[in-house]
Amino acid sequence: MSNFGRMLKNILSPGRSSTLIPPEVPAQLRELLKDYPAYVENLQTVLNEFAEPTPRVQPLDEAIWALQNRLDCFLQEAVRQLEAAQADGYLLLIDEANRARSTMGRALLSFDSDPDGLGRYFKLHKKAFE
Repeated sequence: MSNFGRMLKNILSPGRSSTLIPPEVPAQLRELLKDYPAYVENLQTVLNEFAEPTPRVQPLDEAIWALQNRLDCFLQEAVRQLEAAQADGYLLLIDEANRARSTMGRALLSFDSDPDGLGRYFKLHKKAFE
């Protein structure tokens, strides 16, 4: 269900659902991964899990760790693709895989402790995670 659909559902039947609108993938990551929309969607799926009010000790840290873990998976996948392309000797695939590896590495390394105010999201919804 889209964010808008979830919001509309909450407005129409507020007593039936306590689901929050999930935080968005930080703009910094969306920009770095603009050529990889499936990865951005995958990261959004990770963040969608934080729309469900659940007691969490450190929700911001948990969200950051979840994103970093997924980015690390993307990097490992890109390295495997590069190795396979090099083994096959396809120059075009080598170039594409090398570019993906570089992008995923930059995304992981540039990810800071509170990207684009994820902290504001968790501060705003603090009660939902207690």
